[in-house]
Formats: sequence, C-alpha cells, structure tokens
Amino acid sequence: IEGTGYINVSFLRDASSDEIFTAPLSYAVKPFSIDKSKRNIEISLDSQSVVRPGKPMDIVFSTSKASKIVIFAVDEGILQVANYATPNPLSHFMKKRSLGVETFQILDLLLPDFETIKRLSATGGGAEQLNRALAKNINPFSRKTDKPAVFWSGIYDAETHESKVSFDVPDTFAGELRIMAVAVSENAVGATRTSSIVRGPFVISPNLLTHAAPGDEFIVTVGVANIIEGSGKAAPVELVATVSEHLEIVGPSLVKLAIDEGGEKSHSFKVKANTKLGAALINFSVSHKQEQTSRSASLSIRPATNYFTSLTSGVRKDDAMQLPIERQLYTDLATQTLAVSKSPLVIVDGLHSYLETYPHGCTEQVVSKVFPLVGLMSHPAYSPHLKDVKAQFSVVIDKLRERQNSDGGFSFWPGASRSAGYPSIYAMHFLLDASEKGFPVPRSMLRRGQDFLETRASQKSRNLTSARDRANAIYLLTRMGVVTTNYLVDLEDDINRKNASEDRTAIDWQQDILSTYMAATYKMLQKDQEAERLLLKFDFDGEHQQTNDFRSKLAIDAQYLYLLAKHFDLQAKAFDLKKIHQLTDKVFKGEYNTISAAYSILALGAYSELVLSHDSKESITVNALKQKVEQALAVEFIPFATSTYPVGSEQLQVSGEGPLYYLNRQSGFNSNVSANVVRDGIEVYRSFVDEEGNEVTEIEQGKELTVKLKIRALNQTRLSNIAVIDLLPGGFEVIRSSLDRSIIRWHSDYIDVREDRVVFYGSFDKHVKEISYKVKVTTAGDFIVPPTYAESMYNQSIRAISKSSRFSVIDSE
Repeated sequence: IEGTGYINVSFLRDASSDEIFTAPLSYAVKPFSIDKSKRNIEISLDSQSVVRPGKPMDIVFSTSKASKIVIFAVDEGILQVANYATPNPLSHFMKKRSLGVETFQILDLLLPDFETIKRLSATGGGAEQLNRALAKNINPFSRKTDKPAVFWSGIYDAETHESKVSFDVPDTFAGELRIMAVAVSENAVGATRTSSIVRGPFVISPNLLTHAAPGDEFIVTVGVANIIEGSGKAAPVELVATVSEHLEIVGPSLVKLAIDEGGEKSHSFKVKANTKLGAALINFSVSHKQEQTSRSASLSIRPATNYFTSLTSGVRKDDAMQLPIERQLYTDLATQTLAVSKSPLVIVDGLHSYLETYPHGCTEQVVSKVFPLVGLMSHPAYSPHLKDVKAQFSVVIDKLRERQNSDGGFSFWPGASRSAGYPSIYAMHFLLDASEKGFPVPRSMLRRGQDFLETRASQKSRNLTSARDRANAIYLLTRMGVVTTNYLVDLEDDINRKNASEDRTAIDWQQDILSTYMAATYKMLQKDQEAERLLLKFDFDGEHQQTNDFRSKLAIDAQYLYLLAKHFDLQAKAFDLKKIHQLTDKVFKGEYNTISAAYSILALGAYSELVLSHDSKESITVNALKQKVEQALAVEFIPFATSTYPVGSEQLQVSGEGPLYYLNRQSGFNSNVSANVVRDGIEVYRSFVDEEGNEVTEIEQGKELTVKLKIRALNQTRLSNIAVIDLLPGGFEVIRSSLDRSIIRWHSDYIDVREDRVVFYGSFDKHVKEISYKVKVTTAGDFIVPPTYAESMYNQSIRAISKSSRFSVIDSE
C-alpha cells in the first residue's frame, strides 16, 4: 500500500448480551499517510534573479534521478488572474481517496458520439487563412500583437548533472515570471518553482492606434521611465524611432530628453501611413551611456475600401476580343484571372471564387460556400483542382452544430432560438448530399434534421412559397429512405383545393419548381408515370415565377437543371442548349447571389458530367496590355483555359476559335477611394455627432463621438437581408456597450463587431432608419473616413456607398 490508507475498526454487540438498547454496531475510521519519498524526484531549478526585456534568460536544471522534465515560465499576472497553482503531481496521484464510494457513468455508452461532440466543440487556435478572414469581415492586414510572456521547453532528459534551456523574454514585458518544472520517471514524479524579475533600465510605453489607411497622418506618443540606479537628476537620454516600409516619420526621428532617476517623460512623433499595406512596425530605442532598451509596437495599414470580388462575363462570337480592365487594385491580396472557353460552364470557377470570399455568414451562406465543392468532388474535370474540401466541410459542420435547435432546424444567425424555414431545408439538402458522397456527417444531426423535415412535410401550405418548402422537404425525406407517397398526395390535394377556392387554375403550380421536386420524388418512388406528368410542365425562365431572396429566377432554374441531371438522365441529355444559355446569361448579367451561385455550380457541374466531354484542350492565347506594352500570359487548363494577369493591366487580348465565353474575376481592394456616392435601390448616410449633438468633422483627442447611420430603401417598400458595413477611420475605437440590436422602430438580425468595423444585418423600408453607436477617439491626426457600404446579400443590384471624407483629431496636449 502507498500514499493514503484508512484503518476501519468495527465493534459488534455480543449476540447473547441483554443490552438490546445498545447499538448493535459501532465503527471508527482513521486515515493515515505513508512516506512518499521513494516516489519523489528532487528538482534543482535556477535562473537569473533579474532579466532584461528582449534578452535571453537561461534556466539551469538538474534532478535527483534520471527522468524526463518539462520547464515552463509564465507571466505571474496571468497566473494570478487564472488562480493557477503550481503543479503537484505526486499529491495528485496519491491523493486521499473517497472511502467506500465508487462512481460509474454510462453516458458514452448510451450516446456513442458524446466524446466526439466534446472533442469537436473544443475551441481551436491558430491563425485564420486569408479567404476565411475575408469571408468573416476580418481585416486581413492584422497588426502584430505583443508576444505573451509564456515559455514551454518541450520534453528534455534530466540527470543529476546540470543542463540548461534558454527563453527569449519579449521586449514588451516587464514584471515577474514564475518558472515551474515537472519531472517524471518510471516510478517517481517531482515538481518545483522559482521566479525571476524582468526589468530593464527604462520602461517604454508607446501609445499607438490599431489601424490606419494609406495617407493618414497621426501622432504616436511614447512614454519613457528612467529606472537606472545612480543616474541622478536630468539624466541625458536619447530616444530614436525607426519604422517599417509601411510608414514614414514626419520630422526628426531622434530626440534628446532629460529624465530624472525614477521619473518619466513622453514625446510625440508625427507619422504618415504609406501605400504599403500590412502590419506596420515602429521601434523605439532608448539609451543612456552604456544602458539601452528597445521596444516595438505594431498597427495595421489597411485600405479605406472594402474587399470584394467582381465578375465580368459574357460571350463574343469573334475569334479575337479585347476586354478592358474595370478596377485598379492594391497588389496586396489581389487576384485577377481570366477564364475562357467555348463552353458556358466557364462561369463555374468565377462563381466558386465569389462564394469563397463572400464576407457574410448566415446559415445559408455558410452552407453555400461548401455545398458546390461537395457536389463537384465526383466531377472528373473539377475534382483534381478542389483543395481542402474536407477541412472546409468540418468548419461548416461545426457552425451548423452550433445553430441546430431542438426542433432539428437551424437558426439563421448564431445564438437565435428560432429555426429558419427554407435555410434549414437547404442545410439538410447539403448534409444529405455530403453524406451520400462519403463525408462524415454526424448521424445525430441528420436524425434531428429528419424530424424537422417531417414536421414541414406534414404542414398545410399557406401559399406557393410554403408549398415549395413542403415539396422540398418531402423530396429530401424520400432520399433519406422515408416512403412519402401520402405526403405527396396530400400536398397536391391541398394545392388544388387552395387554387379552386381562389379561382385560380391548377396549371400555375405545375409550372413551378415545386412540381419538379414532386416529380423527382415520384421518380425515386418508382412512380414514373406520375413523375413525367409533373416534370414536363415546368416553365423554364417563366415570367410567372414568384421569387424572393432565396428563390430568384436563376436559383429556381438552376434547381430544375440540377434535379433533371440527378434523376432524369434522358431528359437532361435532351435538354435544349438555348436554355443553358438562358441560365448562364443571368450570371453574365450579374443576377446571382450566394444561393443561386451555389445551385448554378451544382446544376452546371451535374449537367456537364452527364452530357459534355472535357477531354480536348482548346487553343487559346491571352495577352495583357500595360502602359502600351504587351505581355503574353501563361494559359493553364483548370479545367478551362485560365490566365492570371498582373495588377495594373489596362486591357486583355484573347484569341481563339469563337464563339468564346469568358469570365474575368478581380478580387481585392480598390486602390482609389471613389468620391462618387452610390444609391442603387438603397441609400446610406453617415455622420459623426459630438456630445452637444452637433455634426462634426473635427474633435479633440480622448473625446467620444456618436456614429449615426441613416438607411432607407428607395424603390421598394421593404428590403430584407441587408448588410451595412461601417468601416472606421484610424484611431476610432468602438464602445461595445453602446451597441444595441433594438433601436427605435428597427431591430437588427445580427451585429458583428470587429476591430476596425461594425457590420449590421437587417431589413429596411422606405422610412429612414437611424442606427447609432459610440466610438472613442484615441489618436490625434488627420484621417481618411472610409465610406459606409450597404448591400443586399441576395440581390447585387441593390447597393449603396456613402461619401468618403476626412476627419481631424486635435492633440489634447
């Protein structure tokens, strides 16, 4: 026996005793401990008592016996906040046990995926990839944050002789470091701790804004404290500021200060942001005689425009064409490609790029980013060019897991308790397709989703939209193995009764996409005659189609082609190519959104896999014209002829056998902020108001401002699913407590707050809605005010851009 034990003494009353009123059983328990020294490893741990910031710190260690050791050092302030105790592994493994109590759990047997859920729910770390950052409205030109004063050595061999590890202390840290070590051998463990003080001759405290735009001029203040012992009064100190290529210092970069021992002084540098984007660095170096200390700080130089992807597409009948370049972009993060082919399917790549960096994240849009990739995995021409699909799929599953409600449906935005009708059906369509293609869809998610579909399939239809949802739900249930004949009969009877009562002909709904979903369902149920009866009457590109945000004409026609290619091979192969051109023409005209783009990719991919051949490569050449100099571009077939052209190109020249379909994709930040105000179906106006209620373009540093956004719809009574992206000037920090989803006569669907912007999602009508929140002005200078953007997430023709201006912040000193 080792560690802690118990002595249990029991006394039984003599069976022949007459003392029947005496307790028949008495007992006493006493714990005791056993010497643990043979299980203990003595660790010797030593480091410098005082360490300079930015310098290496040596940690010397040894152990009383051969073992493996881990050494870690952490900022004492972090440990105090976390209430962290130094590890004591021996006490853990030999702790006092509960007396006579055994606990069992069978939850993981009843719910086999319980452990998986816990694992997948864990918060991960690491930097976001570029496209994921852009797709989350995150500034991709992130500043470099201060390194935490944290060190972990890894596993080392330890012996009785001394060994050493080294830790480079961040130059931004000053304070106490707790140094801890844990050692283990086959039959013993040990732990110990010591500490070091990190202190330099000076304490440098820069005050720096978090972000700025090219052309901004601002003040950077740095405080310098002299803690050199014996330096005396008015010690001469030199302060030098150096900057990375992103910035330039206006005025002298070297100043001389006289600072008393134990005293502090500050100095302000005027800095200008250059056109180089990225994480800008300012390094401050302070020296006195032989003593010197450095400290660096970082800010983000990001454009005063929003990142977006624009697609220009069309068809030319000639063998040669010239295409002007509409946008001039910053080189950073810019992607410019031209895809050309005799096939209209060339638009698939552009639509995929549009989805990949789409900056909003409701449930439908989260699904639409990955749904087409899953669909194209079986396509022989596309599958070699699709990367990281499994990783992207896992991200979507995690988000859907967070948004699935108790009824099995999915909320439209994170945190909402109400399930969104059609987006939930759409998400289930994605999960079902993914499961059929071998992706690891959680069974519990599908089961709960099936409950939602069954509820939808049994509900009576209020109108054509709800009938569509019902037909879609029945279709998905059939693919899940449910016999849905009764659902179909009831749906058709329900629609016919409503049409009769409203004095409408039954032919209307049979020309709609809901009849195609019913036909596909009958086909799966092997009722071919019923399927053909409903399939033949669909009116492709019909004027009568009732549309909404989720079901535009393009989305409806793409779903029809998708269902045709998936369930009706003969009809798909005989499909009129003119109708394919009608579908792609809507894309060429920019009449697409996230859901119609996703369905277009799925439909064209399934159709081309069934009908078209991709074996032969076309003979196409592409040249770029820049400042009257012609440059031949490389052409890759991925799977269509694709060329990447450089930023600054003014025109593209294409040669090949016509007619040629083309798609020009430009993704990036416009290098020039347009002075034009855009009002296409919606308008937005932004103003800054001081504490007295006056609209201002100048204010003193340290004050608070109220940002007021006024938005209204222009041509329609109501616009839903509008995103308002409010980019902030440099030196403006959002006061989060001032943000409220409920404002007078308006309620936002969701608010996303970032370091350099606030994004509002909601609906607007012809009445002006005013959104307001507060910011604190932290930095003096002259800043460009980026425009505010308002855009429909489902109709690209509806957008607004406010006027750009400049704002002055006066130095409070």
